[in-house]
Amino acid sequence: MKNIFFLFCFLFSTSAFAQSTTVVISQVYGGGGSATGTYNADFVELHNISTTSQDISGYKIMYGSNSGNLGSSATNVFTFPANTIMSAGGYLLLATAAGTGLAPLPITADYTFTLGIGGTNGKIIFGTAALVSNTTYAAQPAGTVIDFVGYGSANESESVAVSALSSTNAAIRKNNGCTETNNNFSDFDVATPNPRNSSSTLVACGSVTTPLLSVISTLPSFGNVCVNSTVGPNSFAISGSNLTAGNIDIGPLTGYSFSLDTNAAFTSTLSVSQLGGTYSATIYVKFNPTIVQSYNGSIPVNGGGASTSQSAIGNGIASATIGNASATTVTSSGATLNGTLVVGCEPTLSYGFVYSTVSGFDPAAATLVTSTNLSGTSFSTSVTGLIPSTTYYFYAFTTTSSGTIYAATQGSFTTTLASLGGQGVVISQLFGGGSATAPFLVDYIELHNNTGIAQNIGGCKLLYGSASGNLASTVSNSFTFPANTIIPSGGYLLIAANPGASTLPITPDFTMTFNMANANGKVAFGSSSMVNGTTYANQPVGSVFDFVGYGTALESETAAAIGLNNSNAGFRKNNGCDDTNNNLNDFEAATPNPRNSATPIQICTTLPVGLIRFDAVQTIENTVQISWTTAFESNLFGFEVQRSGDGSKWNTVHQVRTQGNSDRSKSYQWTDARPSQGINYYRLRTLNLDQTAEYSVVRKVLINEKQTVRIFPNPAKDFVQLQYLNPRNEFITLELFNVQGTRVWQLSSNTTTLQLPVAGFARGFYQLRITRNGLVESQKLLLQ
Repeated sequence: MKNIFFLFCFLFSTSAFAQSTTVVISQVYGGGGSATGTYNADFVELHNISTTSQDISGYKIMYGSNSGNLGSSATNVFTFPANTIMSAGGYLLLATAAGTGLAPLPITADYTFTLGIGGTNGKIIFGTAALVSNTTYAAQPAGTVIDFVGYGSANESESVAVSALSSTNAAIRKNNGCTETNNNFSDFDVATPNPRNSSSTLVACGSVTTPLLSVISTLPSFGNVCVNSTVGPNSFAISGSNLTAGNIDIGPLTGYSFSLDTNAAFTSTLSVSQLGGTYSATIYVKFNPTIVQSYNGSIPVNGGGASTSQSAIGNGIASATIGNASATTVTSSGATLNGTLVVGCEPTLSYGFVYSTVSGFDPAAATLVTSTNLSGTSFSTSVTGLIPSTTYYFYAFTTTSSGTIYAATQGSFTTTLASLGGQGVVISQLFGGGSATAPFLVDYIELHNNTGIAQNIGGCKLLYGSASGNLASTVSNSFTFPANTIIPSGGYLLIAANPGASTLPITPDFTMTFNMANANGKVAFGSSSMVNGTTYANQPVGSVFDFVGYGTALESETAAAIGLNNSNAGFRKNNGCDDTNNNLNDFEAATPNPRNSATPIQICTTLPVGLIRFDAVQTIENTVQISWTTAFESNLFGFEVQRSGDGSKWNTVHQVRTQGNSDRSKSYQWTDARPSQGINYYRLRTLNLDQTAEYSVVRKVLINEKQTVRIFPNPAKDFVQLQYLNPRNEFITLELFNVQGTRVWQLSSNTTTLQLPVAGFARGFYQLRITRNGLVESQKLLLQ
């Protein structure tokens, strides 16, 4: 250090460089504000080691980089204001403005400066007002330097520079700032920063006897550790000087244990005997969390007349972390669900997904699929058998020995429209009079795509039945379309019965084996879920896309079309476009004129909306889920969902405003949370910009608090007993659906009791749906 003697103000010696006997730089910390720093501000601490007060008004502190000049910029120079007096043994603290995100300094700085102090390497000079900026330590005028410190790789220092600092270590002058041998390396310790200001306890130097304890190497973080397990040891080192004789006590801090030897026992507190004077030791620490929580805190170190502390960081964890990722490869009937899993402390027993068509569903009561392909933190599962054009909701889950954990928020995806195939395709012509006396020798059925988009009807069915018989009572009266059978918008498709050579004016697209009656009968077109050998009324809900009864048929849409004969076919009016769900109004008899896939298309409508689906379905919560899909929208203002109790007086219960024209398929959904008891009729009303309106088909749902079916036991395990009221011995269709909406069992019966084995079904909630005379009733069933 360099020497200046204070007499009243100060006198310059003839030498610029002599050992300081007045004020010294006692601490330097440049790691403030870094991501791993101890505090959010850098600081420089001064200490008056003389026995008298010192006036340092106008004096300067300047900072320089390890190889640069001191005070190379104005921000790296600080001048003490007038009347800056340091008491004998007193400290003064100068710090940068506080940053954010880290702990503030534990005491208030006396002054704020702008010095850009290096966190590892650099140099600090303290001297009179005559110090020169932007020059080296060696080039300072004689008598101007009071103290100088170089640290790390600094190219200037007093004798040897202090070791490199860090974001958690400061250069601290030994003996509470009193040691001054003109050798930076031997005068300073590198230890945890411990700033002191003008209000701190005075430490008089000369014959220094004040005890001091310091942490000279810090304890690394233990991070996340499984509860009820022990990790470590990690360690930290302490150093003491001028200590009085007696024990130094380390701890306690919850979750941590201590020892002086890695091979000795670790205890919650550690008492170390020492004889006084100087002392140093390495303290080994183990971490043993017992509950899930943060164990961050300070380990107290007390004894020998001094005290300090060491921060400890650790967290107890127990559970895995599970999350949803976006669904991929979404099709009309399937998707790949993706999730993330960070394995916790306990073994992972299983993981996968639960999903439902109900937003906010109870995960414990949903359809479950497991995964086995965890890679890193990612896994996936493919699900199939989904309902087209339907929004599904899902949660990823994992199960450990402590239970099942679900993702915090639900994911969702919507299946595509393509496999809705057939919704909006109608029976546009039928002829059952094929014979030698008729225009043609063969019967045929013609389909027309009334929607604004191409329809894939692969897997869909045509079923024929006599006027009073069941549909497809024989295999020959059922026809299934092969995969990827496409009907373009406005296109036709011709299916003929056993055609001979040149018996039709055009070539049929497909051959069927139907033996149709010429005057009376019925034909159904629908999805693969249609059931052979039963009536139109007993077909699964939503499975029939179009139905035509003609002549004396006992079933039809509203009223049967007029009877046909060998000379006449039934034509859907307006080139197959009329569809009011009334066979009598929609069809007319005329000379057969079949059309096939090569026939020019007939686009049906210029209406504002191409409605291809409208459904109303009771849920297991006794609400009614309303959904519809459009092929396109043009000049449309919006929709109204209307409800009626008698089918004649209608009230609007929900409105949807559209967002302009669309040439793509769009799906809508709304839940009627408060349907009336009894029969509820629903229809959709389109609101057109030209102030006209159209109406959809009418759907009816039965809500009945007094259930006609009794289920017991419920919850059930091996079997379910069904008892239901059936005073007229009518055929009742019973269907069981899981929460995904997939039908897992079906039966038509006219009995009053039935036992259903359920041991082979997956556990969870199900919906039992009872259909009679077109009315639908539902009850919830839990399998455990």
